[in-house]
Amino acid sequence: MTTPNPRTLPQILYIEDSDESRALVRRLLSDKYVVLEAADPLNGLQLAEETNPSLILLDHNLPHMSGSEAATRLKKMLPSTPIVIVSADTSPGARERALAAGAVGFISKPIDDDFERLVDEYLHGRVEKLDHAEIHLQAYQQELVERLEGNIRQLSSALEKNKHLLQQNERMVAMLERRHRLLETAARVGQMVTSILELDELLKHTVNIICSEFHFYYSGIFLVSEDRQWAVLRAGYAAAGRKMMEENYRLPVDDKSMIGSAIISQEAKIALDVDGEESRFKNPFLPNTRSEMALPLVVNSVALGALTVQSDQLNAFSEDDINSLQAMAEQVAIAINNAQLMNKLESANAEILRTKTFEAIATATGEAIHWVEQGRADPGQCQARPRGFAIPAGFDRADE
Repeated sequence: MTTPNPRTLPQILYIEDSDESRALVRRLLSDKYVVLEAADPLNGLQLAEETNPSLILLDHNLPHMSGSEAATRLKKMLPSTPIVIVSADTSPGARERALAAGAVGFISKPIDDDFERLVDEYLHGRVEKLDHAEIHLQAYQQELVERLEGNIRQLSSALEKNKHLLQQNERMVAMLERRHRLLETAARVGQMVTSILELDELLKHTVNIICSEFHFYYSGIFLVSEDRQWAVLRAGYAAAGRKMMEENYRLPVDDKSMIGSAIISQEAKIALDVDGEESRFKNPFLPNTRSEMALPLVVNSVALGALTVQSDQLNAFSEDDINSLQAMAEQVAIAINNAQLMNKLESANAEILRTKTFEAIATATGEAIHWVEQGRADPGQCQARPRGFAIPAGFDRADE
């Protein structure tokens, strides 16, 4: 028996997404034909164009497009190649729509003993007749329209999902960029506050850098008065801050304001919508505030004051903002405490210097008086002057 030369065997392309179905057809036909396979219609279209097979078998239920759609495209690409739909669809009109799409035949699944014979007949010119072709063509076109509408809905849904994902990614990138900027600013503020020991300069720099870096509407720093009854504004941002400073703006340390509450509780107070915050004092100098934070300035369990940060946007503060500004407030509190200690140290040194100066003047004056009195009593003793004491110019003992 002569073995057929593969080069002379007809090529049959089977486009089917089921591995089991492809294996069955391969087993049934490989003795008489070269069986080419594709698992999806897109690869099948490309393989058909590259190989120009003698016959194309198409499963009807394929991913991305139906067998009928694939048949229409293949018919336009390879008009002389017979196309046969292999399908388990037994619904009325399924065979007719397949023929209207350009197929020459329709083989029903499951594949039976007639399969090899039918393939051979289609390969040798069998074409099934389609009665009332125009009606079935319209039905097929309607099927295409419905499928196209379904694809459009899927694409629209995918587009909306991608748009949502893009917005999420943009928000994530913005959040990461803001977090990076917050960390940089916090580090810069930490470095800045540790190098400034003059209290007013420290407070002014702090509110300015918070507003300029975070783009907040307002920032201010209150310090507790010596009697701990008042929170006194010591630094405020921009024109509103200057006006409040000129009017010696202060708030009682009580629970009627977020500043007072933060100082008393030593905990941050946050209002993402100030209209719903009963404990917030409505400041006439800051009418556009929509969100506010009051962060206590605490050192060694003692509240030195509070930092207020305000925005003209609702829900302006993210978790990263709160954490970064709270960490910044802790650094500022330490710097304020250091500046206050330095002021107290300088005041103490100045007091010591004044006391020592007065003591030195008193001692020198007493010695001078004693020396003069001795000189009056015994002119001969005037040679022994107090150390460091000089007779004023023009003074003459003989004039005494």
